[in-house]
Amino acid sequence: MKAKVIRAFRDKNNNKKYIEKNTIFEAAAERIQVLKEKGFVEVEEKIEHPSVLDGSIDEVKKSTDGLTVEEVKALLEAEKVGDNRKGLVSYFESLIEEVESNPTEEGE
Repeated sequence: MKAKVIRAFRDKNNNKKYIEKNTIFEAAAERIQVLKEKGFVEVEEKIEHPSVLDGSIDEVKKSTDGLTVEEVKALLEAEKVGDNRKGLVSYFESLIEEVESNPTEEGE
């Protein structure tokens, strides 16, 4: 199971390896539950877009056309906590970067 680290810690089950904040930590469900109860990790459910991320990478890319930056960011976070497919994470990051580096000129 995967979870997002919200407070840095040393993992007693992994030879005292230091786990940094804002990373994804993977362990057995029981270990994640203990860390969650102690406030070290949070588990994000894939509730917002379950059908979108359930497909193949190509299917997900096709189904994300027309989404807002906020929706793409939510999908990115859900993917990181979920399957964490490198190709899809890179795709979402490039979409976000493209929009944020080329803001629209509306309202000027």
